[in-house]
Amino acid sequence: MWGELLVDPGTEGFFFDRGRLISLGDRSVAILTPWPRPGAWTRRSGSRRWRLYDPAFKIALPEGRSGTAGGSPARASYAEAIPSQLRRQLELYRTGQWRVLAAAAYAPRLLGVIGWSPALAFALSHAAEFCGTQSKDAPAAIERRLRRGFREALRWLGFHQSRAVARLLAKIPASHVDLAGLQYLRDLSHDDRRVRRLSHMPRLTRQMLQLQSHHAAGKLVGPGLLFELSQQEDDCSGLLSRLVTIRAVAEERPSLLRQFQSIAEIEAAFTKLDRCWRVPLLQWSAKRQIAEVALPPPPIPGTDIIRPLDTVQAMLREGETQNNCTDQHLARVLLGQCYLYAVHAPVRATVLVARDHADRWTLAEMIAADGDPVEGQALDEIRTWIMRSQGIECPLRQPADN
Repeated sequence: MWGELLVDPGTEGFFFDRGRLISLGDRSVAILTPWPRPGAWTRRSGSRRWRLYDPAFKIALPEGRSGTAGGSPARASYAEAIPSQLRRQLELYRTGQWRVLAAAAYAPRLLGVIGWSPALAFALSHAAEFCGTQSKDAPAAIERRLRRGFREALRWLGFHQSRAVARLLAKIPASHVDLAGLQYLRDLSHDDRRVRRLSHMPRLTRQMLQLQSHHAAGKLVGPGLLFELSQQEDDCSGLLSRLVTIRAVAEERPSLLRQFQSIAEIEAAFTKLDRCWRVPLLQWSAKRQIAEVALPPPPIPGTDIIRPLDTVQAMLREGETQNNCTDQHLARVLLGQCYLYAVHAPVRATVLVARDHADRWTLAEMIAADGDPVEGQALDEIRTWIMRSQGIECPLRQPADN
């Protein structure tokens, strides 16, 4: 189907071959064809069947990043074929670059949307998650909706079809766009009161949308707090869990039930609360309420033996089974800063992955039952799985980057 691959057998990593980007792993190969007809296919070792593939790694890297350990000159060469304006827009997205690229290639009207509303372009590119449209049918469906106007595109995705909601989407910077945040906005877009409140903000971030859409914490968020969050580049870890805890306590202490206008006010209230003799009961109550919150999708796909803990109930169950403190990471998981996985072989363990300074996912912790650390081959296998799943060259072997 593809002819001879001009790479050395047995090597792993990214390679650039006759305009195509090739990703070789120990058990599979993936091929990405170039712009203007981008496509992605993968095949497992021992199989002759190629299937469509949705790359999770970044296609376009900011200038100066392509030569780092997490990047690849091969990816930089592949991205050169992408129109420069589109490539600069893709560089700003933290996730979903491939979906946006593929949709823009086969739905030309999307190119005009990316410039003024990166969030709407991202949502349209992920139509399968919003309205169940199959990936192969998505470009034609996107083109039809955009031809009829932005209101039809919003209606199709499940948003309230109004100019106010379109303006909210345009306020989300590409660097803050992700699937979970847009789904939060879709849910609250049908609430006129919340839409009016957000319309006064200079920009929107994922954390602002998460807080506003939460049934318990949203009532404690005041305009001043929203404005402060709109100025923050990074999410404030633990903010949601603190608000949920305060909301739970307010059932017994109504004096706490008020809108907070700054992060400092929340921290002061929580510090005072933490000295209360009811803390164990309050933590249980908050845990019970937060169990209804939907977690973001796992950043690294699981396997048969490495399973993502993608619900709050799964996280709590893992903590009880393994006798460890998985629930203490809940706020950071909700904010997209880390994620938990249950490992079932070669040892039973819990794995915590977290973002590093280069915005890559790395192994932060791997513990067995009762918090015992895991070492040796099992630890090396998990590190290799994390690197390969992001298309990062494994340091155990030296690939030749063509």
